[in-house]
Amino acid sequence: MSVKPTSRPHWFWVHGALVLTQVMFGAGGVIGKLGLPATNPLLFALLREGCAGPILLAAAHVWTPTRVGDVVREWREFALLGLFIFGNQVSFIVGLKLSNPVAGAIWQPSQPIFTAVLAIWLGMEKPSARRLAGIGVAFVGCAAMVYLSASSVGSSALVDEIAGNCFFFVNCLATSLYVIRSKPLLRRFPALAVTAWSYMVAALFMAVTAVALNSSRAALDFLCKDCGGDAWRVPEAALLALAYWILFQSVGAYALMTWGNVHASASLVSAYTVLQPVTSSLLTALILASGAYRNCARADDDDACLSMPGVGDLGAIGVVIGLYLVITSEVAPPKSAPPAADQANPLLDGSDDDDRAPDAAASINA
Repeated sequence: MSVKPTSRPHWFWVHGALVLTQVMFGAGGVIGKLGLPATNPLLFALLREGCAGPILLAAAHVWTPTRVGDVVREWREFALLGLFIFGNQVSFIVGLKLSNPVAGAIWQPSQPIFTAVLAIWLGMEKPSARRLAGIGVAFVGCAAMVYLSASSVGSSALVDEIAGNCFFFVNCLATSLYVIRSKPLLRRFPALAVTAWSYMVAALFMAVTAVALNSSRAALDFLCKDCGGDAWRVPEAALLALAYWILFQSVGAYALMTWGNVHASASLVSAYTVLQPVTSSLLTALILASGAYRNCARADDDDACLSMPGVGDLGAIGVVIGLYLVITSEVAPPKSAPPAADQANPLLDGSDDDDRAPDAAASINA
C-alpha cells in the first residue's frame, strides 16, 4: 500500500511538533529520575511500553486505520523499527538509573551527528556546509554544558557512571536509526500506524528482556541496587512518573516525532534534540528552587535527589546558534525534483518501485 499524497502542513506546525517532542523528552528525563529510586528500570520500561503500545494502536485504528495484512507483509521492517525503539528506550531508562537526567539529556544532541552521517552516507541528504556547521556548533555547546557542569552533577560509583554513559550512547544511536529507517515505511503507511505497530514490537522485546534479566540476581543488583532484591515491585512514588512517560514520553512524543519525520528531513528531526538538555536543566532548576525535591548538594543519598545545573548551561548559547543554522539550512526542493536517493538503497527499503513516491520528508515547504 502507499499513503496518498497530501498537502504539506505549514512550517509552523512541523517545527512546533518537533519542538514539543523534544521538550517532552527533556522533561521526561527529570520526571523519570524522580520516580526511579527503588524502582527496577526494566520493569518501569516494560510497564511504559506495555501500556503505551495498545494506546497508540487504538488511536491508529480510530484515526488512520490500516489493514493488518499490509502490516504483516512488512513485518521485517516493523520488527526492525521495534528493535530500534526498544534499544532506545531500555538504554535511556537504564542509563538514567545509573547516571543522571542532565547527563542523559546532554547526550541527546549527538543524534543529529549520527543521523546526518547516516543520511549522507546512505544518499538521503546532501552535505551542506551550513547544516554541518550548525550541528557542530550545537554539539560543542552541549559538550560545554557537560564539561562545565560536571562539578554540579551528583557523584556516583565510577562503574555506574561509565555504564550509564554507554547506555546513553546506544540510546542516541538507536533513535537516529529509527528516524532513518522509518522513512520508507512512512511513504506507505500513516505516521501513527508506523509508531503504533513499532511500539508493539518494542513492548515484546522489552517483555522478553525484563523476564530474562529480572531472573538474574547479579543483573538486578547492578541495575537496581536499591530494589532490595524485588524486581517486580512498583513503588507508589514511581506512579506519577510512569503515567507521564506513558502519556507524554511515549504516546505524545513518539506520535509527534514520527509525524514530523514525514514532513522534515531526518537531520532536522534529530537537530531539535539539542533542546533536551536546555529543558532538563531549566526544569531541574525550577524543581529545586521550589524546594519540592532534595538537592544532591545537601543530600546523603544522591540516588534520591537532583543536582542544580551550573555554569555549564551557558553552553545553551551554542545550542541556540547551532539550531538556528540547521533550521535555516532546510530548503524546499524543486517541484520536479526526482525521488530521493534513499529509495535505491537496499539498507533503507526493499519495496517495489510502483509503491514509491517522492520522499515527502526531504524538506519542509514553508
